Amino acid sequence: MLYILELVGLHPMKKLIIIFVIVLGTFTAKAQKSKLGLTAGYSETNMFIKFDGNKESESFSGFFVGINPEFSTKNEKLNISPSVIYSSYKIDGDDERFESLQIPVLLKYYLDTNFNLQAGPQVNYVLEEAEDETNNLSIGLTIGAGYNLTKKLSINLNYHFQISNSYDGEYSDDVFF
Repeated sequence: MLYILELVGLHPMKKLIIIFVIVLGTFTAKAQKSKLGLTAGYSETNMFIKFDGNKESESFSGFFVGINPEFSTKNEKLNISPSVIYSSYKIDGDDERFESLQIPVLLKYYLDTNFNLQAGPQVNYVLEEAEDETNNLSIGLTIGAGYNLTKKLSINLNYHFQISNSYDGEYSDDVFF
């Protein structure tokens, strides 16, 4: 079945939520078996800026909390896990914080009943007003691994790297962050 959805004129955040609900509903309707989980933890983020051969970096630390359903597929070793995660970061050495919404859609490949490898795209949306010549929306890839400690508790380690440029100003060909 093909759905055509016109999202013109909506705030980008509302578009993301609508798209996530549609994707989640599609997976729920087709899933063989599903489970719903909560995720929370600590996050360390580094931002790198390159311009005219110079490189700068800035570190952020914070926490995240969200929901992460997991849906089985016809292949018993492969599951799909679309998540919605709220993150709050503090710029190291500063009292300023910024918040973002992260929406990864990960494929989980189970090597055995407890250990899995994860990979998939991720959309990030910064919840604050965008500064001049930057945009709030970015796209990246996430890879990771997870281990089910019990039927109700697992531990995951993920690495996300951004593939889209958050800077769209005059020097966008020379600056990437």
